[in-house]
Amino acid sequence: MQTRREAEVPWGVHALTALHGLGAIACVVMALGSAISERFRLSLVASPGSALMMDLFGPRVWIFLLAIAALLAALSYGSWHLRRWAWPLTIVCYSIGVVGGLWEVTIGIRAGLLAAAINAAVVAYACTRRVRAAYQSVRPKR
Repeated sequence: MQTRREAEVPWGVHALTALHGLGAIACVVMALGSAISERFRLSLVASPGSALMMDLFGPRVWIFLLAIAALLAALSYGSWHLRRWAWPLTIVCYSIGVVGGLWEVTIGIRAGLLAAAINAAVVAYACTRRVRAAYQSVRPKR
């Protein structure tokens, strides 16, 4: 039986929470593989965007991936517990994704348009009244 509080949480918040958690796990796996094996690290170059990331970070890409994993884990935790800080952090992170995707388009990476659109959809969803209310109605635990 759902409590009244659980019924007020939009299903999309649960979906984003799960995606953040899965993304964190994937980034940890990629970071460990990249730190252990150069062959694994080089196998991550599957698109122009990932090639750009490899060119930028080189053998230390695992540090970047661990930072992204930590961010996604924090977002997952914050969304799961509907912490007030998770809502603006979600907006900021996905807004950066929009800008990054559009920047990729300007340098010739057409897939950046899809990334920008997906990130923009998450920002738009997170800005809806029901999602904002879900995060703002939680009282801090004492």
